[in-house]
Amino acid sequence: MTEPAGVYLLPEWVPVVETGLASIDEIQALFNIDPHVVAGMDFWLSDDLTDFSELKRTVTEAAAGSGYDRWLDTLKGYVAEQIAADVLVTQGVEVELAPTPNQTGWDLLVNGEPYNVKVGVTTSHIAEHFSEYPDIGVITSPELAAHFPEHADNIIVLPELSNEHLEQLVDTTIDSITGVDWDFSFPVVTAIFAGIRELNLLLSGDTNLVSSLRNFSLDVVGTGGG
Repeated sequence: MTEPAGVYLLPEWVPVVETGLASIDEIQALFNIDPHVVAGMDFWLSDDLTDFSELKRTVTEAAAGSGYDRWLDTLKGYVAEQIAADVLVTQGVEVELAPTPNQTGWDLLVNGEPYNVKVGVTTSHIAEHFSEYPDIGVITSPELAAHFPEHADNIIVLPELSNEHLEQLVDTTIDSITGVDWDFSFPVVTAIFAGIRELNLLLSGDTNLVSSLRNFSLDVVGTGGG
């Protein structure tokens, strides 16, 4: 049914959100959840993390496990892939993510050419990669790239992949997920991406507040099933 002109119908979950968020700290925590971290987790794991309840359960169970530090390091790698893809796309490059998280040899196709995303503080994994896959390039941070001048033509350098930046992004997002006390279903991944998109459009003057709120709600309701 078409809505009357000028009438904006709030989705059914809005009252739940208003009553479910107990404090300003929880609202701030929600906005501190970086979509690249959630997208990386969703790509890596087999769980469906579009629902906030499942997302929080996954993080809580991982934190309780004995291999949590290794879990975080692995997650950081998948987050780096998401960030690298986004940065390159904004530069006008055609990027395609690998179809599976365990793709052999490469993580991204950049203008059709395979590249492996390598991050962290050590260089051994990059040396091993070039030894095993000399024809597949690497996407990494300036700090790590500086150790391989002989492969400069086969390395894409992105400052956004610095280890310090990635660790802060992952730690802040994990703390924020566990800092929101929600027990109901909510499509958080869609909400975060839609919110960032609409905020950018607002700041650039390409939309107005009413249209932005409407588009945001339609995206969330469409994913969450109303």
